[in-house]
Amino acid sequence: MNSLKSHQSFLEAEQDIMIQVSQLFTKAFGTALEELDRELCLEQSDQPILHRDQRTIQLVCGNVSYRRRLVEQEDGRHSYLLDEYLGLKPRVRYSDLLIQRVSQLASKGVLRSVAEAVSVLTPVSMSHQTVWKITQVAGQAIDEIRIAEADYRETTVAERKQLPVLFVEGDAFMIKGKGKFPKQLMVHRFQVYEGVKLNGQRRRLINRHVISSLSHSTVLKELKAYLDQHYDLSKTKLITGSDNGSGYTPSVFDDIAGMAQSHQHILDRYHLNRKIRTRLSTLPKQLVNGLIKTINHGHFNQIPAYLDTAESLAVDREALADVQLLRAYFRRNWPSIEPLGNPGFAHVVHSLGSCESNHRRYTYRLKHQGRSWTKAGLTAMLRVIDAQQNNDLEATLIKRPDFAKPLAPKIPRLIPKLLKQVKTTHQGIHHGSIVADAAYSSPIGHLAQIFNNSI
Repeated sequence: MNSLKSHQSFLEAEQDIMIQVSQLFTKAFGTALEELDRELCLEQSDQPILHRDQRTIQLVCGNVSYRRRLVEQEDGRHSYLLDEYLGLKPRVRYSDLLIQRVSQLASKGVLRSVAEAVSVLTPVSMSHQTVWKITQVAGQAIDEIRIAEADYRETTVAERKQLPVLFVEGDAFMIKGKGKFPKQLMVHRFQVYEGVKLNGQRRRLINRHVISSLSHSTVLKELKAYLDQHYDLSKTKLITGSDNGSGYTPSVFDDIAGMAQSHQHILDRYHLNRKIRTRLSTLPKQLVNGLIKTINHGHFNQIPAYLDTAESLAVDREALADVQLLRAYFRRNWPSIEPLGNPGFAHVVHSLGSCESNHRRYTYRLKHQGRSWTKAGLTAMLRVIDAQQNNDLEATLIKRPDFAKPLAPKIPRLIPKLLKQVKTTHQGIHHGSIVADAAYSSPIGHLAQIFNNSI
C-alpha cells in the first residue's frame, strides 16, 4: 500500500514492489538454507565445525546469500554438508532452475538476446558469454545422461508399448565448424513416432522422439536403446524412411528393426521428386510431372516409356548421361520406391519426409544464428534442442545427481516470520559480513575469512 501511495506512476510502483518481493523471497530462501545447514550439522554432531563461510547463488528471482558450516569428516576431509546435500559444486554460481531456463532460451535465440532478456525480465544480470557457459553445462549434463541410458538402463517388457505400426526416419545436415581451417560438421538425426494426428489443416506426429549427434554410431546406439526401452516390436510393423544416402540405406534400418515383426523401408518422396527434377531439368516439364504422377499412382509399367522418351529428347551428352543416371537410380532404389505407389501404404507414406522438414528447428539456430561451432559446443546445443523437442529438458536434468535435490525446511513457513520483521531494534552497531566474490586464495578472500570468522 505504501509503495502505491508513494509513487506518482503505476510503472514506478510496480518496479518498487517487484524489488521488495524479490528481496523478501531471496531472504526467505537464504534463511531456509541456513536452517537446513543447522539441521544437517545437528544430525552429524560428532563432526567438528571449523567455521562458517558465506556463499551467494543466483536464482531466477535474484541473488541468495547464506552462511554454511565447514566441517571436518572422519577421514580428515573438509566439506560443507549443505553444499553436498544440495549437489552444489564449488564455484558454481547459478541454480538448477536458472540453468534450465537459460539453456531453454539459448536453444532458440542468439546469446546476446537471451542475456538481455534475462537481465530485463529478472533481477539477474549476465553476459552472453555466461549464457553460453550455462548452456554448455546443461548440454553436457544431458549428454552424460543419454550415454548412460543407452549403456545401462533396463526396461521390463511390461513397461513397453505394443503398437501395430511404428515409424522411424533418419537424415543428416551439414554445419560449419569453427577453427583456423573450418570443416563441415555432419549432424546425424533420427526420429521415432507412432503416427500422425490431424490438427485442423496441420498434421502432428504422435509421441515424436528425436535423437541427434555428430557421431553416426552414437545416434544409432541411442536409437536402438530407445526402441528397446519403450517398445515391444514383436507384433509391430516398422516403417522406415530416408533419402537412402550414405548411413541411411535400407540395410542400416534393417539392423535397427531388430525383433520387429516386419519392416518396410520407403524412399523419401521429397528426395525422389527432387532427384527426378534435377536429372530431367533440361526436358519439358510435362514429361517430368507425368513421370512423378506415374510413380505416385503406381503405374510402374509406364516408367520405361517415360525414360526412353527422355533419352530421345536429350539435347546433348550431358543430358543423356543424366537420364541414364536416373534410370540407374530407379534400379538401385526400386525396393524403396515401389511402396510409394502401393495403395496399401497411401495412408502412411504422407508422413514420411517430416524428418527433413523438422531440420528447420535445428538449422535456423545452428546456421543462421550460430554461424560456426566447435564440436563440443555443437554437441551441447544439439542435446539441449533435442530435449526441447522431446519436451523433457527439465525431466532429463533432474535425473543427474547434481540437479534438483529435495529441499527442506519449506520456504513458505519462513515468509510469515519475515513479514513480521517490519521494524528491527537498533543494536548500536551494524553486523555484517564480506561476500568474497573471488577465490579465497586472493587478498579479498583472505580479508573475508578474517572478518567473517571474527564476528
